Amino acid sequence: MADFDVKIETFTNLTLTQAAKARDKILEKCENDKKCALEEYTKECGEKFSKLIKENQNKIKTENHRRVSKEVTECKRAVFSHREMLINRLFDELADKISEYKKTDKYAEYLKKCIDDGAKKAGGKDIILTFDASDKKIGNSLCERYGFSAQFKDNLCGGVIVSASGSNIAYNMSFSAQIENLRETFLENSGFSIDVM
Repeated sequence: MADFDVKIETFTNLTLTQAAKARDKILEKCENDKKCALEEYTKECGEKFSKLIKENQNKIKTENHRRVSKEVTECKRAVFSHREMLINRLFDELADKISEYKKTDKYAEYLKKCIDDGAKKAGGKDIILTFDASDKKIGNSLCERYGFSAQFKDNLCGGVIVSASGSNIAYNMSFSAQIENLRETFLENSGFSIDVM
């Protein structure tokens, strides 16, 4: 029986050794599979994360560009609005200066010079002088002096328009025409133009 016990013990040891080797192989395979699955999952997560970061970076850039553009637009609007307010204030002050100027003797001299220059250019006998409605007194006086016809219009602000009857050409030396010309060329000639970004 001792022989039998040795055989059983040897068989048991051999079986246990083989079972241990099989177990170790299974554990090693499981460990390798787990390691491969983890690496694959890590790689997949890394790619997803990288893609997500790029998408969000693009969204953030787009949002930042939109916000910056909006801010720049608002800033430009504020600057241009303030500039228009300053220009309007300047031309309002000009209108006040013109009103003061029209009360001086220099204004009458200015009108005489304009009439002389305009009459030479118009070159006709029947000269018509058009004054602002507020200049009736001085306009009538000058027309009597020169022997020309007088007309009066609203909103000329001062100055005179000289024309000859039968001619389509008029020499507009009214303040309203000069102010309109000043307004049209103001930004170009004043150095008041603004470059904003």
